[in-house]
Amino acid sequence: MKHILITTIAAVLLVGCGESQQSSLSSKTQLAEPIAEVVNSESPTSNTEKWKIKTSSGKIPEGWEPYAYDSNDEFDPFLLRRRTSGNWDNEQKWEIKTSSGRIPEGWEPYAYDSNDEFDPFLLRRRTSGNWDDKQKWEVKTSSGRVSEGWEPFGYDSNDEQDPFLLRRRIN
Repeated sequence: MKHILITTIAAVLLVGCGESQQSSLSSKTQLAEPIAEVVNSESPTSNTEKWKIKTSSGKIPEGWEPYAYDSNDEFDPFLLRRRTSGNWDNEQKWEIKTSSGRIPEGWEPYAYDSNDEFDPFLLRRRTSGNWDDKQKWEVKTSSGRVSEGWEPFGYDSNDEQDPFLLRRRIN
């Protein structure tokens, strides 16, 4: 888990160091090249997974999954990933939106925009393949530890006391 957190932080820092380009949400937007390639091998017995990470350039191309948000990049804040090894659906399609204060059925919280004080939770749902459109989630802060049944999914850089956000599927 620690290795995954460090890898994610490194990827976010890498994105933050790159040049930003203003993008719109039009379908004519050019796709960014992958910004990082990550090899995850936590133990000698685990399978080696290879991932590519890139920014969205305004849209989510087929085969890429939204997984994080860089609140310091005002022009291209959505981070995408795809696995380049093993079993990965290269035809998957995703939709993202903000929570509007609640998490509707069928949507999953996946990131947090610490600069948006009114609607900070980002939601995603898969529009192709297997996806449970009846799923329900709840979120909370960690209070310093990850309770059983909860998983970390976001980080609130503006909260010095309790920055880790947790999610739990309730249906």
